[in-house]
Amino acid sequence: MLRRTPIPTKEKTAKEIFEDHLETQLKEWDKQISGWKRKAKKADGDIRRNIDAQLEMHRAQRVTAQNKLKELRQGGAHGWEEIKDGAEHVWNEIHQTINRIAEHFR
Repeated sequence: MLRRTPIPTKEKTAKEIFEDHLETQLKEWDKQISGWKRKAKKADGDIRRNIDAQLEMHRAQRVTAQNKLKELRQGGAHGWEEIKDGAEHVWNEIHQTINRIAEHFR
C-alpha cells in the first residue's frame, strides 16, 4: 500500500520527510517480497514463471528506486522537487508491480 507523505514539522524539512517516507515504503515492500519469494518456491509451472518474472521486474525497479533515493539525498534543498517527481513516478511503478505480484497470493 502506498502511504501518504507526512506533513513537514519544525524538526524536519519536507525533503527529509519525503526521503524518510520513501525509505520506509521500500522496507515495507521488501518484507512483502521476501514472504512472496518463499511462497513462490511452492508454485508450479506457468504460475511460478509469472511470479518470477514479476519479482525480477520488481528487483530492477527496486534498484532504480534506490538510485532515486540516493540522488534525492545527495541533492540540496533547492531543486529537489524535480527529483521528487521522478522518484514518485518510480514508486508508483513499483506499487503497480507489487499489486500484480499480490494478485497471485490472494
